[in-house]
Amino acid sequence: LSKISKGTRIGYSGAWKQWVWFCTARERSPYLWGENRQDRLEDEEVLLDCIVHLADRMKRVEGTIKSKLMSIRYFHLMYGADDPLKDRNRVWMALDGVKRKQVKSERKWPVDEAMLHWLQGRYSQGCDDDYTLWAAIVTGWFFLLR
Repeated sequence: LSKISKGTRIGYSGAWKQWVWFCTARERSPYLWGENRQDRLEDEEVLLDCIVHLADRMKRVEGTIKSKLMSIRYFHLMYGADDPLKDRNRVWMALDGVKRKQVKSERKWPVDEAMLHWLQGRYSQGCDDDYTLWAAIVTGWFFLLR
């Protein structure tokens, strides 16, 4: 596991545990050995079921699902198995479909100086609470606590 960073290792380990639980619930091995064409199709179906489960039931977005797939790939390679995502076009098509269906989040614009001047005018009434709030706003803005 030392090939990857500590943060990635933690994320991959958690995703691998979820994959093992997912496969255990389906009474199958978490390793996708697929020696013949039929077995490889069944392995691909399990991956597709996992993508659908994560997207529809767990409400995960495309980036999260892709990270989980990469963890499955990593643990397979680390164990000495073949790459379970190699030549899996339907898996990548499903992932693209998840990305297309997910709701785009609205961009959050950063606070600029004009907004600070507006806030200063609003919170300069002379009340102690206003001064405290204004101090917190300015501190957050200068120290990037936004």
